Parts: sequence; C-alpha cells; structure tokens
Amino acid sequence: MSREEMRARLFYGRAGRFGVLVDGSSEIIHVMIKGKRLKGVDEYNPLAPGDWVELDRDQLIIKRHHRDNALQRFNWKQNKPQTFCANIDMVFCVVAAKSPEFHVRFLDRLLIASELGNVNPVIVMNKIDEGVEHLPEIIDLYQSLGYEFVLVSALQNKGIEYLQTISQGKIVGLWGASGVGKSTLLNALEPMIQQETGAVNRKWNRGNHTTNFATFLPKSGGGFWVDTPGMRDFSPYLVHGEELVHAFPEMNDVAQACPFHNCMHIDEQECAVKDAVEQGSIAMTRYQSYQKVLEESKSYQKKW
Repeated sequence: MSREEMRARLFYGRAGRFGVLVDGSSEIIHVMIKGKRLKGVDEYNPLAPGDWVELDRDQLIIKRHHRDNALQRFNWKQNKPQTFCANIDMVFCVVAAKSPEFHVRFLDRLLIASELGNVNPVIVMNKIDEGVEHLPEIIDLYQSLGYEFVLVSALQNKGIEYLQTISQGKIVGLWGASGVGKSTLLNALEPMIQQETGAVNRKWNRGNHTTNFATFLPKSGGGFWVDTPGMRDFSPYLVHGEELVHAFPEMNDVAQACPFHNCMHIDEQECAVKDAVEQGSIAMTRYQSYQKVLEESKSYQKKW
C-alpha cells in the first residue's frame, strides 16, 4: 500500500455510498467505489459492514481486503450470494420462543451459514416470557451438539447481563427471522442505541421488517454490534455441495467412516451418516435440514 492509499473499515452502506473509518482516525467518512464495480467481486453486495477496504488518494474504494469470515446467504432474486457482515467475532442466532413460531429448520440454516462462514454462533432464544415448556428437547439437542443456547427476555431484561458478558469487547452480529426481537434485544443490550422496533403481524404470526440494512453500532466498553435485517426466507450459500456436511458437527466426524470420499449422504450405499440417522444418533430433523439445503444449493449452483 502506497502512502497515498488508506486502509479503512466499512461500517455501513446504502445506495452505493459507504461509511468507513480510516485506520488511526475517529471520524467516519462517506465514500464510493471507484468505477462501476469492485474488481474481482461478483456478488449482490460487493461490500458489507466489517469489510476492510483500501482507499485511493481521492478517497474512493479500490479494493476489498481478504475476509477472515462472513455471514452470507444466496439471494434468489439477484441470483448471487449476499453478505450481511464480515470479520466479526461471534454471531447471536436469535429465535423466538413462540411468536413468531419457532422453526428448527430456520435455526439450522442460521447455524449452517455461521459454520460455513467461520463465525462462532450462539443460539439466543428471545421472548421466553411467552413460555418455553414446549422446547426442552430441542434445547437439549442443540446443547448436546456443542452450541451455547441462551434463554432471554429482552422485555423483562432476563439473560441480558450474561450476553453482555460473553460479548465484552467483541464484534457481535445479530441475525434471525423478522419479528424475533433483534432490535428490542439490541436496545436491552445497549440502551444508548435505541433501534426502531416493530410488532409481529397477528394474522400471519411473522415479523415485520424494522431494520433495512446492516450497520456497525458501538458497544459500551469496546467492540461493536452488527444489527442485520430480519429475514422471512434464508438459503445458506454453498460454493460446493460437498462442504455442507462440515457445517453439521454431529455429521462431520461420522462422515469420515463413509466408504466413498465424495459421499453426499443421500443415495449412496453403506453411508455412515444415513446409518447414524437410522440408529437415532443423528437427529432426523437435522438430517432433513441437510437434505433440503443441499437440494437448494444444486439449484442455484446451476444458475450462478
């Protein structure tokens, strides 16, 4: 990097304009990409909060540096991968106890994307004031897989102090379905922020969008929160279908016993993963999530 070039971290972006913080500075400046597109990047959004970028002397973005990790999905409308944020320390996968209805498949998709993106996930179940008596087996399942499962109520301030403790000084993303209470949770975690919140649609029992784009927000005591838009559908992005098994801790080790190195664990004979599912050592719900995400990936890999 020449003396005329500057390294900066992207905090937010909207309509082709980006807010970045230059190394060694304390003031966010607004910049744009030099030219029509970022060289070598073919994605729905070439830049995401958390990205390290390089600016030229005219304060135009000329390069995106290597990402240590990223949270991504496949954007079916644009037929390209979409990145929510990059270079973070952990992500809170936020789900609701009852409203909107809890779905293991959606949680699995958040975890799959976290694992594939090399981001440490923490499952945060919000709205426990609505009751969790129907979920003990599900909680036990994910804890047995090694995931931290935290029960909180943003409205009653339960579990908030613990989340603040484990995220101290870190860059933490929050993502999940619309209506699970991410913005309300963020307001409880960081009262000085006060994000706009919204109610769940009573007719459809699903959330309304209140956050439209991801952005870095300062944390008390250091670090940042990354609030991301709520989602109603979510397809984890896979470059190759073979990598999906690595996003399932309980399947990854078992898969080593498959007789074929390229086993996809669907139709193959003598598949160790399928045997483990039949024996009950791998939960059927998790295997079904694997099957569905793999099927989707085949569709968009042909298009993209």
